[in-house]
Amino acid sequence: MEIVEIVLVLKQRRNLLLKIMGVALALGVSISLLLPIEYKSKGAFYPSIDNPSKIPGNLGGLAAIAGINLSGINESKGVSPLLYPKLVESNRFKWELANKPIYFSSIGETMSYFEFYNLYGKNNWLKRLGFGSTSSVEAIKFDSTDYLTLNKAQYDFLEEFGDRIECNVYLEDGYVTVSAIMPDPVAAADLTLHLKELLQDYVLEKQILKANQELTFIQERYDEMEREFREVQKRYFSFQDRNMNLNTASSRLELEIIQDEYEILKSIVQELSSQLESQKLMVQKDTPVFSEIERPSNPKLKYSPKRSIIVLLFGFLGLLYFLIHLWFLSLKDEISKI
Repeated sequence: MEIVEIVLVLKQRRNLLLKIMGVALALGVSISLLLPIEYKSKGAFYPSIDNPSKIPGNLGGLAAIAGINLSGINESKGVSPLLYPKLVESNRFKWELANKPIYFSSIGETMSYFEFYNLYGKNNWLKRLGFGSTSSVEAIKFDSTDYLTLNKAQYDFLEEFGDRIECNVYLEDGYVTVSAIMPDPVAAADLTLHLKELLQDYVLEKQILKANQELTFIQERYDEMEREFREVQKRYFSFQDRNMNLNTASSRLELEIIQDEYEILKSIVQELSSQLESQKLMVQKDTPVFSEIERPSNPKLKYSPKRSIIVLLFGFLGLLYFLIHLWFLSLKDEISKI
């Protein structure tokens, strides 16, 4: 069709166009009004990242000479921020966060999101009309091995709740953001604050666990080297007692070998002792993990639904339907002329 023909067809079919667009826009407005209003709160912080600890001085070289592997001391004491989103996505984290008390200003009550979900949550309006399941989601229980079996309702709940929380890491700028979406602005801020605090607890717990593991590693190496040093020490002084006058070259050479081994092991034990005390202080010290940049606050503007976008989308679909309808009519006329 040429442009003139299209304009003529639009004039002839303008009543149909108005009807289709009217229905489409009415559907868009209705759906946008039926969708629940959601609010999004956001917080930001700098993570405290420890640099990998180094084997002090020439301890690594001395240990290598003695045939001892101290590579485990080079592990980082901190938890990489790249792991933060994975922690937030874990089922245990989501379940623990979903049971934190938050205040819903719209109903004037404090409850966990798990309780809110069962009372007012997903598809609750369908339940009140007699449609959908009226059963509540059962509480999730974790056993000592963290083995988890979920039924469909529990799985759907964790998936739905997981879509409401988010953790993003910006490595180039060196900060992390956390956010939560709730049908209530105060609840959104409360949940975001709980999200930040729980993430901090998880990171601190894992950091302490790694520090304790490294302390155990150093303690084992220290005990091992201490026993070996005591044995060499006995040999060294015993050899001196037996050979008060070193008259032969072989006896002097043997003494030098034992003495060198004694000095090396002595240095290693002293360095490990210092490292052990430093690690004990590292385990005991209680320092903040995060430096807060932006504290979660009550959002003033709604996050969703984007009603104008929904209405425009339905208007576009209505126009598309009208054009397809005209194309089929023109195609039908051409076929009838054959």
